[in-house]
Amino acid sequence: MVGSVKAAYNSPAGRYESEWKILDKARIYLKFTVPFNCTATITLPYHEKDGRVVEATAGTYEFEYDTTEPLKTMLTVDSTLEELLGNPASKAVISQMMGGGDLSQIPAQMRLMSLRDMADRYAPAMKDYLDAINGALANI
Repeated sequence: MVGSVKAAYNSPAGRYESEWKILDKARIYLKFTVPFNCTATITLPYHEKDGRVVEATAGTYEFEYDTTEPLKTMLTVDSTLEELLGNPASKAVISQMMGGGDLSQIPAQMRLMSLRDMADRYAPAMKDYLDAINGALANI
């Protein structure tokens, strides 16, 4: 997942700059620069209900706010195993919690199940570990 981006455009009228950075799961920082004697329309993503639009004149604008929805994917024991194994950090958590076994050997059809579903179906004793796994995943 991309956590930040900086970009610039050298227009005939001057240099436009844009930067954004995800600060945590539901907080974002944005910075924009509009060249002298120019304007820009800035739409703040995930701000209030439908986003906030700012008509900007020349200058630098900075915004930091809590977003209306999470910006980072929340991985939990209810995520599919495929989602969990597709993220290196959550894959490491799952591997550690499962005793370091070879996770690549898990059949494809089981990868579409959540850890909770797998515990319910194949390993009822694993249910005791689901809260601990969720706690570890929440720290990613």
